[in-house]
Amino acid sequence: GRGGGKRTGKHSRSTVHLRLNTNRTEHRLVQLDLNDSPECYAELLRIASNKFRVKATRLFHLNTGEEITPDSMPSLQQASRNRSFSLGLAVSKGEDFVGDSTSKKNSGGDCHLETPSSPTMEIDGSILEGGGQVLRQSVGLAALLG
Repeated sequence: GRGGGKRTGKHSRSTVHLRLNTNRTEHRLVQLDLNDSPECYAELLRIASNKFRVKATRLFHLNTGEEITPDSMPSLQQASRNRSFSLGLAVSKGEDFVGDSTSKKNSGGDCHLETPSSPTMEIDGSILEGGGQVLRQSVGLAALLG
């Protein structure tokens, strides 16, 4: 018979790097389909809660400090279509974002998710083969792509 490993749907799975908001040394990598449905946001919270064994109630963009909400999901889905898309989220148990953010703090105006103009990629060499080949490839890609 044929194997059951065939992909369904048009969207590819995105890698999301989760870190605890108050303890950034704890992190998890997860793969999921990002879409603009309210269920996708709830799924992100559920996965974060399960991975860290906490009650995750809020999510923040690690680079900007902006809070991710169900209204942010269309922006995330659109950004995830970029091949070099990488998303880092701080998982909160209700507390505000902890740490430096590269964007100005929102002073009550419209909140919107900004994706960096030049995408950044965090490469974790601690999974599978070790870090040697991953390091060589990342240095080569950085030299080629700037």
